[in-house]
Amino acid sequence: MRIGWKQTYETGISKIDEQHRRLFDMVNELLDQKTRSYNERQIFSLLNGLVKYAEEHFATEEKYLSYFKYPKFEEHTRQHLAFLQEITKFAQKLEDHQANVFPQMLEFLKRWYFTHIGESDRLYVEYFVKHKLIHPAQELL
Repeated sequence: MRIGWKQTYETGISKIDEQHRRLFDMVNELLDQKTRSYNERQIFSLLNGLVKYAEEHFATEEKYLSYFKYPKFEEHTRQHLAFLQEITKFAQKLEDHQANVFPQMLEFLKRWYFTHIGESDRLYVEYFVKHKLIHPAQELL
């Protein structure tokens, strides 16, 4: 089952919103593999692409958080690090051919993106707007 982008996930920062949409597309590409025969090489290729793009996105997001001195910066960056560590563990389990790892990883990805983008990222957007640091549609960095 594919995940859909909702307007409520938008931050109002076009660069971050574009990256979030691309991350959703990448998760959907992995979800599509579940309905096909598991092509291990394709899964690893998609997963590696997702990790690299997530790292790029996290760097962009953290640049904004640092620039605006977001008070929960450390907590937010720990969430990013935890995501990358968890995905690395799933990749290792996939490589070791552990049973049921791929569906577990997909559930983790869906849950993480919904809670991180839908909740954690909303907090920094609210902070930026509340403190008039950025208008939701403004692009600064």
